[in-house]
Amino acid sequence: MRNMLFAARGKSRSLTSFVMTKLRAVAWRKIEEVAESVRFATEAIMNHAQEILHSLTERFAASANVKQVFGEPIETQGKTIIPVARVMYNVGAGWGGRKAESGDSGLGGGGGGGKVVASPAGVLEVTTDGVRFERFFDVRQAGMLVGAGLLLGLVVRRLLSSK
Repeated sequence: MRNMLFAARGKSRSLTSFVMTKLRAVAWRKIEEVAESVRFATEAIMNHAQEILHSLTERFAASANVKQVFGEPIETQGKTIIPVARVMYNVGAGWGGRKAESGDSGLGGGGGGGKVVASPAGVLEVTTDGVRFERFFDVRQAGMLVGAGLLLGLVVRRLLSSK
């Protein structure tokens, strides 16, 4: 009786081992399928995002020229005044989606956008004596400098008071 019990346990273990081996094989196949789908989707996303970003960059590059930074020269009182602007371009793009189910084409979409920010920076004053740049007062930059100075003062005060 005891030998039959051990034999039954041995068969049970070998059956369990067999089932576990098959389950692992199926699981690895599924993992490989998912990994392949992820690789394919990632390539599609990157290609689409690169196309969008390239298109946006081309559009902004076409509009970026020296006339956006330097205005038309103005001649007055023996001087030539050339307005100067600070121009910033911000561009972004993205794409997202989900894996297609059997028979579906999948859902996804992408897009992009950007902005151009121009602010007056100053003027170039051209005279017979030479060229000089007159910077305009920038309230935002002054505010950031004051804030940074206050923060630095607080840090120094804290360090000195802890000694």
